[in-house]
Amino acid sequence: MAHNAKTVIEMTLPYEREKHRKITAIEDGLARQTKAGDIVLGILATLGVVALVLVIALLTGWLEFPDPS
Repeated sequence: MAHNAKTVIEMTLPYEREKHRKITAIEDGLARQTKAGDIVLGILATLGVVALVLVIALLTGWLEFPDPS
C-alpha cells in the first residue's frame, strides 16, 4: 500500500497543480525582489553613515580640506 502512495500535489487536478506552480513562482520572485531590496537598503545605509561621519569630522575640525596653495 505504501508504494502506491502519492503526494497531495500528484492527486490534485491539473489546473490545481498549475495554480500551485504559479503561486510558487510568484513567491520565489517576491523573495528575490525582497533580497535585492535589502541589499540596496544596506548599501544606502552604509553610504549615509559614511557621509554623516565625514560631515561631522569636517565640522568638528578632525578633518580639513587641503590648502590649495
